[in-house]
Amino acid sequence: MAETVNVSCGGALCRLDRPLRPMTKVAVALALPTRLVRCTAAVVRCRVVRRAEARARGRYQLALFFTGVSRQDHRAIAEFILESMLTHTHGPRRS
Repeated sequence: MAETVNVSCGGALCRLDRPLRPMTKVAVALALPTRLVRCTAAVVRCRVVRRAEARARGRYQLALFFTGVSRQDHRAIAEFILESMLTHTHGPRRS
């Protein structure tokens, strides 16, 4: 179980309590507000988190590159990112 720090269309930055070697393939289940995205990813890098408050949430920071994402899941990730950007810039959407 990892905590996602941020996500892009190409991958994610996560915190984990144990290290993983670069190029390790991992199964990812990313819980978006509209759907659960399941895909595979490769660890690009793994480093120790230095700040104490960040370390409490996970000692290692992993950069993941998505290697197996369906077209629908890729679209869901992109829509999530766009909605997050618009909310951050313009505030929540009003109905």
